Amino acid sequence: MKNFAHKIQSYFKKLRPTRAKRSSNINSSSKHAYFFTHVPKTGGTTLIATLDRFFPVDRIFPHQLWWEVEDIEQVRNHNYNFFRGHFGGGAADLLTDKEIFYFTVLRNPVKLAYSTYQHVLRDKNTHVHDLVIRENMDFETFLSHPKTFHLASNRIVHNFCYGENNNIDKQGTVINNNSFKAIRKQLNPIHNGLTEEECFEKAIDFINNSKWFGILEHFNESLHLLCYTMVWPPVGQTAKLNRNKKTTEISQEAKKQAAKINNHDFQLYEYALKIFKNKYHKMLTELGFSTDSDNDNVSHLIDQYYQDNYLKIHDVGLKNEVYYTVADVILGSQWHQREWSINHQSYFCWSGPGNQSSIDFWVKPNNYDIKVKFINTVTKDYMDKLKIKINDQAVDWESYNKSSYQEIRINCHKRLVKSNGLLRIHFEGPTEKLAPSLLQSEDDREVGLALSAVTIKKAV
Repeated sequence: MKNFAHKIQSYFKKLRPTRAKRSSNINSSSKHAYFFTHVPKTGGTTLIATLDRFFPVDRIFPHQLWWEVEDIEQVRNHNYNFFRGHFGGGAADLLTDKEIFYFTVLRNPVKLAYSTYQHVLRDKNTHVHDLVIRENMDFETFLSHPKTFHLASNRIVHNFCYGENNNIDKQGTVINNNSFKAIRKQLNPIHNGLTEEECFEKAIDFINNSKWFGILEHFNESLHLLCYTMVWPPVGQTAKLNRNKKTTEISQEAKKQAAKINNHDFQLYEYALKIFKNKYHKMLTELGFSTDSDNDNVSHLIDQYYQDNYLKIHDVGLKNEVYYTVADVILGSQWHQREWSINHQSYFCWSGPGNQSSIDFWVKPNNYDIKVKFINTVTKDYMDKLKIKINDQAVDWESYNKSSYQEIRINCHKRLVKSNGLLRIHFEGPTEKLAPSLLQSEDDREVGLALSAVTIKKAV
């Protein structure tokens, strides 16, 4: 394929195992925006829930579909730092004029095609759902039918190029349900004059220039690489969201058929997988670990790397006081997605899915009075079992009921604050299946406490 071998050779020359230079351009300053290109059915819903933690609510563009964008000029003026959704990889400059750092996730094209087929079967809102049900299509027919095969053919490449060469006016353009039918043609790279070969080349460039990309089949390793790249603490366990829990064996004939219509996607996937494995090995080498290190050891070393470098890389200063809500960055391990409570009119975040969670603050060494505010969803028995530590040291604490909230108060001696300023509050308590009665949630995640706010003041 034209220039493909050259691109592979030139890229891997850049991956010599030398100590990487870390740049301060990875923080969420107003000069930069991060753009998660969500290819449907690649685990992006789970990744978005994770990525959202690291950006304040008012810096996250709230919509994830083009027809929800509305006035482009107003979006550009809002100073968002994080965009995520099904926007493709070629039109980010419509939404922001900042320097853009891309995130994305790839998936084995056969599994992606089959997951798309299952989604169409389940979702009555997809435009070919009725057709597939009416004709009782199996997966092989779905891959060859003239009205459905495009949904399972080279979707990754097409998504990474979506929006290339568009001529959409950045001033005065409104994208909504009514206008999107006309505008979508201007976002289609093939409509804009790109050949399939050129789309593939641009998809290769997209991977090469991404700040971070993951591989769904290597999900835990992808999160390790994300946290290392961004100098974030390890995120811990994550709840897998929006996934089909039923597994079905795909026939060999269907696999061959899916591979045939996903030629470019397979080449891109194999190329990205090689880069990913090299980057991961390079990360382990720089951390001083070998490729056979287990998950816990890798997480521990990434955490130490974060503790040693976070302040410098993110240009953060130590504070004497902290007034924190979950609407701010959730800098910690093992938390579910940020959510909004209508009854409490505030954001909260469940701990879990494991029974240990932590949240970090960076403060000057002082004696502190700490108040941790939880939405009141737990029993006295739960509170009796709850254990709290600060930087691995057990602390005494008191609990107070305040109407719909529960407040935990901790006296923190300055010796508990690390010399670099880290104050990590660690919670250990049982988890349970989320019931519909708990904050109107209807899923089956394992959850513990519903964190709302933290106040840290110098002790008098």
